[in-house]
Amino acid sequence: MKDGDYAIAARYARFVSPGFVLDDLVGFLNGYPIKRRFRRWMYIPEKTALRLLHLLNSVPDKTRQYISEIRILEEYSLKKYGVLYHDRVTGFSWNAVADYL
Repeated sequence: MKDGDYAIAARYARFVSPGFVLDDLVGFLNGYPIKRRFRRWMYIPEKTALRLLHLLNSVPDKTRQYISEIRILEEYSLKKYGVLYHDRVTGFSWNAVADYL
């Protein structure tokens, strides 16, 4: 990774669509505001994190569709520019994670 880049490591990921308007979740989270600018971090209390997890797990999982769209973009990039992700010529996979961590 280049200076200024970042990576997020997780044991599990789940994409949902449509997403949630963060301002609308304050009531659901018992008044806890989670809206922050991208690339900033904050600790979230465990009780709040568990409510968010419950919310995300209660809606349809769109992860397969998301990954399918990423593959389409990767193919487009490879055909048009000859590379993926700067200098890579293969798509992202879990095997490539170690390169970023």
